[in-house]
Amino acid sequence: MTVKTSVKIPYSTTTIPPERTKADIEKMLKDYGIHDIQWTTLEGQTTLKFLWKFTIKGLERQVMFQFSPPVIPSTKRSWTGMRYEKVHVNLEATSYRLLWHYLKNKLEAVRWGLQSLEKEFLSQAVMQLPNGKTATVGERIQEIYDAVRSPALEYKRAEPKIIETEPIRVESVEESEDHG
Repeated sequence: MTVKTSVKIPYSTTTIPPERTKADIEKMLKDYGIHDIQWTTLEGQTTLKFLWKFTIKGLERQVMFQFSPPVIPSTKRSWTGMRYEKVHVNLEATSYRLLWHYLKNKLEAVRWGLQSLEKEFLSQAVMQLPNGKTATVGERIQEIYDAVRSPALEYKRAEPKIIETEPIRVESVEESEDHG
């Protein structure tokens, strides 16, 4: 996911390196009883996966969840040896801090009963598709959403209907007095 915004990005002044934030995320997950944690970087995109073991209605469950820090492009001035030039960069430290805060808030919402685990994390749950590939529930919902038409969209597209009627003749007060 790429973030584009003209407002000040939260945590954009962080001095905490991404490696430390990754360690902070792992510690936080372990504090919540999540011990199976995996970081993967493929083609420049980092993904966090963790397996959460929990009990719902007396049944033991294991669900894998997947998150990625957002890609936050920015430009900065950089000395190239002869002059300053604008260089395109990814605010990597900021994106990891955003992920840390996001996960912390979700975990706290579950811990304190603001939301159930299923509702808070459902869109990031990883599922295996019939073809053997995996996707998150949120990715599948987005695919379905993109493939169907919403009644709300149909309502907006509907052309206004013109009802043809006979013109109404309005007589002036003078005309009605002449006839009456």
